[in-house]
Amino acid sequence: MEEIVIQADKATMTFNSSKDFHVKCADGRELTPEIKGEWFPDAFGNSMAHYVDSLDNNKPFKCEGRDNLKTVAVIEAVYISAAENRVVFPDELL
Repeated sequence: MEEIVIQADKATMTFNSSKDFHVKCADGRELTPEIKGEWFPDAFGNSMAHYVDSLDNNKPFKCEGRDNLKTVAVIEAVYISAAENRVVFPDELL
């Protein structure tokens, strides 16, 4: 089973491929949101609908290419951080 942990200043989120999702807040609160649907393809439904609507109606996209590049830099920073056992900031890759 794959597990993903995201740590931030105000909370830590843990989720896995079995749809277990847990949030532990810095103030001590703990949340377990209900997950509906499947990770794939449901996670991409709204973004794909927006993309098609923008193309069909000649509207600008809500997310520009540079935003997507930053997302890829975050993901790549995670992989490098794990491989090299060090903190990697996305700005190092942009």
